[in-house]
Amino acid sequence: MRGSRGRSGLSSEMDWPPAEMDYNVKGYDKYHHMIQYAQVGEDKTIKVCRCWQSKRFPYCDDTHKVLIEAGDNVGPFVAKIQGKPKVQNVAANALQIRSHLPRQAAFFTLGFCSVGLASSVALARSRGWKSRVEISGF
Repeated sequence: MRGSRGRSGLSSEMDWPPAEMDYNVKGYDKYHHMIQYAQVGEDKTIKVCRCWQSKRFPYCDDTHKVLIEAGDNVGPFVAKIQGKPKVQNVAANALQIRSHLPRQAAFFTLGFCSVGLASSVALARSRGWKSRVEISGF
């Protein structure tokens, strides 16, 4: 009962390719499960055969090039698998930022005090007061 359709209109079996156009002359299984992994930080390319003529089926071995010369332009499906990015130590980045914090705080305080002192001297001069600095003990 190949290609019979149920109430939903969908085929109960795989009806592609039609029997008169079956490229699977070597009798390979129609479904394959391929599990591939890429190493950390590495990209991997897998070529999956679509011409059904590969000696390493379901993997492509470039047999389709002979078919292209005969007029059938079919090539492999190329799957590009990306590996996970390398893991970064974010705690070390936070520690590096924290090590710069005391120096930044000291410079901020020094700048803030300098601006405050300059502002108070400018205010005193605008009111007519004279600033006098005495150093004793020399």
